[in-house]
Amino acid sequence: MLLQAYYDTESLIDVSPLAFEPPPRVDSAVIRMLPRRGGEPVPQAALSEVLAAGFGQRRKMLRKTLLPWLQARGLDDGGLLPPTARAEEVPVADWIALARRVSGAS
Repeated sequence: MLLQAYYDTESLIDVSPLAFEPPPRVDSAVIRMLPRRGGEPVPQAALSEVLAAGFGQRRKMLRKTLLPWLQARGLDDGGLLPPTARAEEVPVADWIALARRVSGAS
């Protein structure tokens, strides 16, 4: 998620576990990363904080993790996040918008 805020990524090829010694128990891939150009800068510190709060507890709904974190800072999500959503279901653009909201309140 953090990588996608700063780079356009493209998967080029899949790499078999047999290409490594010892073979890992995961699949690998080679990706291309091109820096995003233009647009408003992404507030890195705020994005890191928001992502840590949202992804801090695995597979929890955001109403249990991120929304209380925002409320403790006197903020809300601005209607960006459905409360039943899980962190991995939220588009990168919405995480960035939320980070800008948090950054502006600091």
